Amino acid sequence: MRGKAAGFARNPSSASSISSACALESDPPGGSLSRCRPVAERGEFGCDQGTLRVWYSDGGAGDIGVAWGWVTVDLTKDADGWLVVRIDEKSLALLGYVIPAHISGTRWYRFRPTAP
Repeated sequence: MRGKAAGFARNPSSASSISSACALESDPPGGSLSRCRPVAERGEFGCDQGTLRVWYSDGGAGDIGVAWGWVTVDLTKDADGWLVVRIDEKSLALLGYVIPAHISGTRWYRFRPTAP
């Protein structure tokens, strides 16, 4: 979804593009969406002091090594009514199954409320 998210329009001053925390995939063609369904009992989402937090992780191995990744998305409504989105991403890899590598980053987005 580009430009709008859940009834909010993207802040035009933000330079980054909107990306999702995980890919949505359908089962067979025309099937229902089955991936990226967070489950509270597994600690994949929750609310804390007005912030909705969604968590996702994945890992895998290939010819050049193994990697693990974690993504946390926090959704908060600020005092002006804007939706504030914080995306934290962290990954750890073993290149050649020996050399460790770590990458992390945080992106911020603001969406203004749309007219009712």
